[in-house]
Amino acid sequence: MSKETPSLWKKVIPRTNHTFLVIAVLLFLGVDTLLVLNDHSLFFFLIVMILVLGAFVEFYRFENLNLTKRFGRNKNGLDGWIYGLIIIRNVVVILNLIPFIQILGFIFIIYGIGFFIPIYAVLIWIRYRKTPKDSPTN
Repeated sequence: MSKETPSLWKKVIPRTNHTFLVIAVLLFLGVDTLLVLNDHSLFFFLIVMILVLGAFVEFYRFENLNLTKRFGRNKNGLDGWIYGLIIIRNVVVILNLIPFIQILGFIFIIYGIGFFIPIYAVLIWIRYRKTPKDSPTN
């Protein structure tokens, strides 16, 4: 009696995204907002942080609400690669929310987004096409 290993989409990816979201919100509300309230010259950085956090929330919703349902019942060799991209993206988001390191995170976004989005989109598209048609989509 062999027990099949569940897909990364069942628990690992949603938990990873949730953990990073909690860290991001705590950094934003706990550290970043207080810094901007004390020094209004940092307001531009707050706007960048809001945009980055908003983009992260959209990825979070897409992956945890849509892709988890679609990919959660079967495994695929691409899941590890997609998970690696998710980790890299989440780390870059956190870098963008840490004061004084934010510029490094911003550089990663500017120069990396041209590579990340197409690779991520192609991997998700291939994964979607390789998902059995009888896999639930709701």
